[in-house]
Amino acid sequence: EEAEEATEETAAEETSGGGGGGGGGGVYVPPPDKTAPTVSNVSFQNSAGSYGIGSDIVVKVTFSENVTVTGIPVISLGLTGKNVSATYSSGTGTSQLLFKYTIDTGDAGSSINYVDTTSLTLPGGVTIKDAANNTAVLTLPNPASAATASTAITIDEVRPTISYQKAA
Repeated sequence: EEAEEATEETAAEETSGGGGGGGGGGVYVPPPDKTAPTVSNVSFQNSAGSYGIGSDIVVKVTFSENVTVTGIPVISLGLTGKNVSATYSSGTGTSQLLFKYTIDTGDAGSSINYVDTTSLTLPGGVTIKDAANNTAVLTLPNPASAATASTAITIDEVRPTISYQKAA
């Protein structure tokens, strides 16, 4: 009878998990990422200067972490007398998204910048999210203090003309 009791006690010790160690060799699982990506900077990829019809103005939007874009987001740019849209062109999977606007006939501007802190918009169905599926906060820095404000980009919308004179 004593041998039987000893066998039952040994079996109980072997299956108890080691006496309260709390899981031992488990893998650490970090808490879920609930922090939405934010815009940390907006700048022009173009150098300061004058650009003519057909030239591309590229706006670089830097996020706090890598983001994935679905669809085509836009940024509203202010030109002299009107606003135009720079459309998303590349950068998904990185922290830097590029937006492109091609200068058209009739465009003019002595100082181009995005319009305001809400200039980055997502037309229906478009998303910008991080790897944890958190939707990005689209608030841009104040345009007056952003890197775009210190890059002097102007538009020369006058097409060159060719004239000739017949030799006498």
